[in-house]
Amino acid sequence: RQRGSIEACWAHLCRLLGVDTVPQAIRRMDVDAYVRKRREKGARGQSILKEIQALKRGFAIATREGWATGLLDDWPKIRKDPPKRSQRGKLHPPDVLERWFEELDRTPHAEGARDQAELTLLTAMRKCESQRLCRSWVRPAPSGLEVPALLEIPAWAAKNRKARTIGLTQRALDIVERRAQGLGPDDPLFPRDHTRALRNAAKR
Repeated sequence: RQRGSIEACWAHLCRLLGVDTVPQAIRRMDVDAYVRKRREKGARGQSILKEIQALKRGFAIATREGWATGLLDDWPKIRKDPPKRSQRGKLHPPDVLERWFEELDRTPHAEGARDQAELTLLTAMRKCESQRLCRSWVRPAPSGLEVPALLEIPAWAAKNRKARTIGLTQRALDIVERRAQGLGPDDPLFPRDHTRALRNAAKR
């Protein structure tokens, strides 16, 4: 998905800036015109920002590798649009979640999906973080806290690249310990992608 996103960014950049345009020829007015054209096509600020960031990375790589010099260093500030209400996360009543877990329990070979779903619910981890989760992230909680352990998510594994610490309840810790049996401290606890099982259970 990350590769597809980057390819889409460069497809827009090449289409509007020109595939044969040399990097040194791109000036601030060209970038401003690019932003304006993308806005006219209905692109959201978040998308345009990703595309300009892709161009910045391309320029940085070209400079570092000595492929091009004298590249643009003056960039426009791009306004983000308010988030769409339809794309916001939705809260589900407890009885709906209970039925979802029941469906996962009935799904063959879905134990990992069931564990991942419950651990996500108990910790509010993002999906990408739970897929990278390993036993080495767990630390005993200092005395005085009401949880037995802490989960330290490193910056490289977090979606927003910011490290953070989550308290683990005993139930959450039990899931981590059970999944970690027979694995190394840095082995992912959920190596399989259970997206299909989770979605199918939600539909049922």
